[in-house]
Formats: sequence, C-alpha cells, structure tokens
Amino acid sequence: MARKAFDPLVSKRRVFFIELYPDSESYNCDSLLKVVETFPEYAYILHDMDVKVETGELKKPHYHCVVRTNPSLLSTILNKFPGLTPNFIEVSHEFKWCLRYLLHLDDSEKFQYSSDLIHHNIVDINLYLRVQPEWFFVNDMINLRLDGQSWKDVFNYSCRNSCYDVFRRNLGVISLVTTEFQNACEYKEYDGEFIGFE
Repeated sequence: MARKAFDPLVSKRRVFFIELYPDSESYNCDSLLKVVETFPEYAYILHDMDVKVETGELKKPHYHCVVRTNPSLLSTILNKFPGLTPNFIEVSHEFKWCLRYLLHLDDSEKFQYSSDLIHHNIVDINLYLRVQPEWFFVNDMINLRLDGQSWKDVFNYSCRNSCYDVFRRNLGVISLVTTEFQNACEYKEYDGEFIGFE
C-alpha cells in the first residue's frame, strides 16, 4: 500500500522550525520568544551575521527557533503565535538538523555561530551539536587507556565532552583494542614506573 503524502495542514508533527524578526510590525518578537520558551523543548538564536549571497550585504537580524512538543497540527502551533503567518513556521522531521542549523554547523559557507548564543532548555543539546565524528572520541578514549588512565578517567572524559553515548556504544571496542595492544607489547618497568616497550 502506498504511503500517504505529508500534508502539513492535517498531519500532526512534533518538531517545528520558526523564524521571527525583531523589527516586525505584525507581532511583538519578545512576546513570541516567551511563547517559544513555553514548549517542552526549545532552542533559539539570533542570526545577525547572515549574508545575502547575491550582494554580500548583511541580512536583517532574525531569530531561528526550534520547538519539539507533543504531536500537533501546524494550525495549533500557529494559534500560539499571534500575528505570525504560516510561511514563518516550518514543519520538520529532524530535530537534530534544526538544532545544528541554528549554528550553521553543516554549512561551512555560512557564518558559524557559537553554541553559547543559543537560548534553550534542552539538557543534552551538546549531543546534537557535536562537531567531531564518533571515531574521534573513540580514538581519544583508547589513547587514554593506553596512557595508563583508569576506566573512571575515560568515563569522566566522556561526561566532560558530552560523548557518554559514544563511550557506552564503543566500550567493547575500546577494551578490545587496548587489551590487544597491551598483550602484544612487553612492558618495561622500573620501580613500578613505565619506561617503554621492548
């Protein structure tokens, strides 16, 4: 059976991407940002360094807002934002992509905003905003173990760098690689201090 086409007017979604302009005459931007802050999960940022590709001039400052909520119709969300027209609310399937767009993380041609500028209530937002690929963290954790760090130190590294999910998924690989390396090498020790391999 063919899948029904998505119709934003009758289909419920959880993720909405909203654009607000501080100088709008049809709504009060500060009031609508307060509405954004009422959602179970939200994030927003002021884009004031975006450039028009055609002219190289700065675009008007504007806010990009991402909200995630219980499944809702676009009309229900729109009703929460008096004065905002439907063309400023986009229904999205990808929460992660929306959050990354706030900083332009996946488009190096655009101005790269700092994550410090995001206003949000998302506890694990750094999981969505990671720049380094998973292997980068796995390699660091392996090197920590090979440098004699304890598993607790590796765990603490994963918490500090918001990559506990990587630690958890790759614990077996990290353990296997470090054990294999340690078994393949003869340690030279002098009074309990590591001084090299044979």
